[in-house]
Amino acid sequence: MFRPLLNENFSEDRLCDFVVSVLTAPALLIHLSQESITLLLTNNLFERTINVLLMDRYSRRIFDRLDGVTSLNLLANLIHMSTFD
Repeated sequence: MFRPLLNENFSEDRLCDFVVSVLTAPALLIHLSQESITLLLTNNLFERTINVLLMDRYSRRIFDRLDGVTSLNLLANLIHMSTFD
């Protein structure tokens, strides 16, 4: 799940794809192993995701591809991820 991000050193383009494809899964973090959660934390995925969402061109690219439900899933996963720090 994280290999493409790691291989490309968390490029903004790859991170946008990750946000749309992975972070929009309902209740994603509940289903992750402790090892995967640790990987999220050690690579600052929450901060990187927020930074990409704050960049206008990337946030448009992400939210143009999401409907209401997947946007809500993304928000819920980000809120849940924020509790890990």
